[in-house]
Amino acid sequence: MELASNALTTAAAVKSNLNGCLIDINDDLINQKINEVSQFIETYTGRKFNNEIREEKLAGTGSDTLPLRHYPAGEVLSVLVEGNEIDIRELDTENNNEAGTAVLFRELGWPASDRRNILVKYESGYILPKDQSEERPRTLPYDLEGACIDLTTMKYLNRDAEGLAERRSGDFAEKYLNDIPASIKLILDLYKKRG
Repeated sequence: MELASNALTTAAAVKSNLNGCLIDINDDLINQKINEVSQFIETYTGRKFNNEIREEKLAGTGSDTLPLRHYPAGEVLSVLVEGNEIDIRELDTENNNEAGTAVLFRELGWPASDRRNILVKYESGYILPKDQSEERPRTLPYDLEGACIDLTTMKYLNRDAEGLAERRSGDFAEKYLNDIPASIKLILDLYKKRG
């Protein structure tokens, strides 16, 4: 199985985390678990993390800022207001790491509208570990990849016990987590979409 376009880590990183735990490691199953966990993280945080070109239809704000849905925002490729192209040299993007937001500034302002009359095409997201190169080094925060590695490792090691709260065999009982650990949840909460 191949890694999905939104995979937040690599099989090599998960194998390194599993080092010493297992003798036989199934690469296809690791990739499947990475894909599952990456999708879970996107759903939990309400965000898309992979770097790609996105298009958004937005309503004008009547101010000089236009909030973008995807963070971090990179290069703006084109903007149409009511079908008319705006000179992108008039624009600046700003990412607010603490707020987890991105805005598009225009000194002339954005016309107020009740409907989505602005079409923005821009690059957003992080360069993921699987996509990095010399020309484009990874930009995904290490704590977010670490959360993905830890959750993938847990899912891989406990794959035959998913959905179970407890398994008994004679006098032996083994308990399983039905939720993600608090330490991982704290990291993911930092990346939740706001607003």
